[in-house]
Amino acid sequence: MIQSGPSTSAPTRAAAALERGARLAVLAPSVHNTQPWLLELRGVELHVRPDRSRQLRAMDPTGRELVQSVGINAFVCPLALAAALMVHGELRMEVAGSWVVALVFSVAGMYVGQIVRQRTAEQVFRRAFFIGLLALGTYMCLRGLVGL
Repeated sequence: MIQSGPSTSAPTRAAAALERGARLAVLAPSVHNTQPWLLELRGVELHVRPDRSRQLRAMDPTGRELVQSVGINAFVCPLALAAALMVHGELRMEVAGSWVVALVFSVAGMYVGQIVRQRTAEQVFRRAFFIGLLALGTYMCLRGLVGL
């Protein structure tokens, strides 16, 4: 399901292309083919979140597969949106450059994370991952407050 949030400007070609791309992203395959996500397009921002009403509790009681499906969709959505913008000639190089760099780093991070996870005990990995997220969150808060 896709929702459009409040827009502060008149529709543009880029906004129309993003809307079409988001409509295609909703149809992406998922575990058990339930498409358990909600997409909300707010201007040029796409918010992806789980739709727990689409969780198959008998096959996925913990919701782990639902979260994996949403995560994969959140990774693939920017690809679909970039393709939609590219097809309509609205993907500018200043946007595409930073997007490609972010994509390369996220793929590299997933690859390294898999290797580390396979070689580390689950409890140790979870604890280290949580500490890393806590440190990142603390840094982001301090940066916002102090201007680091």
